[in-house]
Amino acid sequence: MIGIGTLINTTAIIIGGIIGLYCGKIMNENYQSTIMKATGICVIFIGIGGTIENMMTIQNGKITSNGTMMMITSIVIGSLVGEILNIELHIEQFGQWLKNKTGNAKDSSFVYAFEQRRLLYV
Repeated sequence: MIGIGTLINTTAIIIGGIIGLYCGKIMNENYQSTIMKATGICVIFIGIGGTIENMMTIQNGKITSNGTMMMITSIVIGSLVGEILNIELHIEQFGQWLKNKTGNAKDSSFVYAFEQRRLLYV
């Protein structure tokens, strides 16, 4: 079945979000912060590993690299498009909308996950 991976991933994210919503109320803020940082580091390493796996290959006993310019070009173009479309502002607005829809309007830290500026100071 085409798209089963996407459906499983979406379901896992929704279930994880619901669990996080309820556990976040009973879990110490220090634990939450540590878990978020550890998860972020894992995601970075998974991304780097996946990229290097496809870029670096061993041929005839030598390491060769492929796609380096494609990666750099993609990052530059993606960053430029993100700035032109002001994606950061739209993500923050989505966070505000979600905050109101979930009944967390009084939670001043709810939108922090959607604000890039806040992530730099964590």
